[in-house]
Amino acid sequence: MTTMAYGPFENPSWQQDLPSPYFGEGHRAFQNACRAFIDENLNAHALEWEREETVPESVRQRFGEANMLIPALAAPLPVGWLKKLNLSRLPGGVLVQDYDDLHSYIYFDEMARSGLLAVPGSLMAGMAYGVPPILHYGSSELQERLLPELLSASKRCCIAVTEPEAGSDVAGMTTTAEKSEDGKCYIVNGAKKWITNGLWADYATMAVRTGGSGAKGLSLPVVPLKGQAGVTVRKLPLGGGNTAGTAYIDLEDVQVPVGNLIGREGSGMSYIMANFNHERMAVSITVTRQARVALDATVKYCLKREAFGRTLIDQPVIRKRLAKCGAEVETMTAWLESLSYQMHKMGKEQADARLGGLIALAKAKAGKVLEKCASCAVLLHGGAGYTRSGQGELVENTRISRETAARTPEQPQQVFIMPGAPRYTTELMDVPGMKFRIDIPDPKQRIQAYIDEYANPSHNGKTFEGIDEPLMRECIRLISATGPPKVSCVFELEVTPQFSNRMGNMHGGAIALVFDMATTMCQAPYAREDFWWFGGVSRTLNVTYLRPVRMGMRIEIRCEVLQMGDRLATIRGEFRDKADGRVLCVCEHNKVSIQFKGKSVL
Repeated sequence: MTTMAYGPFENPSWQQDLPSPYFGEGHRAFQNACRAFIDENLNAHALEWEREETVPESVRQRFGEANMLIPALAAPLPVGWLKKLNLSRLPGGVLVQDYDDLHSYIYFDEMARSGLLAVPGSLMAGMAYGVPPILHYGSSELQERLLPELLSASKRCCIAVTEPEAGSDVAGMTTTAEKSEDGKCYIVNGAKKWITNGLWADYATMAVRTGGSGAKGLSLPVVPLKGQAGVTVRKLPLGGGNTAGTAYIDLEDVQVPVGNLIGREGSGMSYIMANFNHERMAVSITVTRQARVALDATVKYCLKREAFGRTLIDQPVIRKRLAKCGAEVETMTAWLESLSYQMHKMGKEQADARLGGLIALAKAKAGKVLEKCASCAVLLHGGAGYTRSGQGELVENTRISRETAARTPEQPQQVFIMPGAPRYTTELMDVPGMKFRIDIPDPKQRIQAYIDEYANPSHNGKTFEGIDEPLMRECIRLISATGPPKVSCVFELEVTPQFSNRMGNMHGGAIALVFDMATTMCQAPYAREDFWWFGGVSRTLNVTYLRPVRMGMRIEIRCEVLQMGDRLATIRGEFRDKADGRVLCVCEHNKVSIQFKGKSVL
């Protein structure tokens, strides 16, 4: 039987004594020290704690005493504050002033080696996400009061942004903070949900609404949780990762001293976003390591599991699956190492401006890599991959596999609407845009109103008539429309000579133009204030011509919105011969939402 001391994907290449352009001897010493401490104090018991859904408080105390929570902060570390607390070195002998983004990469990678992210998350999430706004933007008084106990790990802090109804949608957040009559306190009312470490936290760095709608109305006070009147914290039972202390927090007339406000009123979201690169890199690194753990466990299982007279690894189809997952993991690892090096060399301000989009993409991609590796792991473990004990317990769907859904973007397109992510950009014209009529509830009437207004050659104040306006006015007729939630519509068109080429068929360009117009109008029922009020711009329009569209035919144009996000939409269209129902051609139209500088005339 084949044996191997370690799996081929157990560690990244630089940890297998291969040369690296990024990691020096100091990094390797830090990695060795982290591995030894974390293996002994965390990984050896991680599965047991995950079953019990709790990590003993003594574990966090050991990590704090060993200075093993400080590396959760973004590099460079707050050297002044750490030296005030008599902390000058980290594990491996690393001086706090020498700690860089490559050390940070190593730390998060090692913390995730158990494959169970909620267990290390119970220890480090508050330090990584809740403390930085206080550290960088809090007043001197607030820092002097809170940082000594937070940095020494004698007290805990969580970040509290998401809400039951709004999730992390800033515009929809409803938790409010109003000043008391004497101006000494904020009175906080509302609720926060899915708050990691909230179950144990002493404080919450909390996004609250002190002003109007949107991000500019948010502020960031530090809200005391333990023993605070009006605060109720309860545990949220989850499908996986229950050791992270994820909580639901009710707030009723909670009095928070005005001195607990971080920075200025109305700047809360900018303070949260300032830590986004660090947060996203931490998630990307830990998720990629989780994928590596799942893959490594599967390789080792396939090396010893025998079926039909030979091990699974001897099956070519098995090796192909494992190799494809391995390529994904190693590629993702190389990308994250490169990004960590770039963050180290560029400095925070430049990295925030130049790398934010790439890091957002990396976070989304890491989730997809985990999804692929976890799926492969459960599949190849067979029945063992679906049991809560034994060889497949780690990849069973209450462990790595069940955590996957929480770390995978619902749609790949969502990465484009993350703050700082690469976006389709257009130089906008200084002319009014053409709005959908959001005041009309009936979908057919709303589309018809758009057609009627658009068909008016002066709708944009123009002195000329475009190619599409007479077509909408004279040729295309709306038959029906439905939705939302599922929006579709049907138009009718007679193929007249103006659409035809010399062979008496509808010109391919004319078909594309009609598809463009019809699929754009199909978006109208979804439109609302600041959400696709304008039809957007085309990103791609793919037309497949199946049969000739003859002159004289009466055509049904059927359109359906397949997906519509904040920035991207996909609409499908098809031409059908009204006489016999045959499909003549189809299209897929991908659009991007933009805003005009001017105002609509509607």
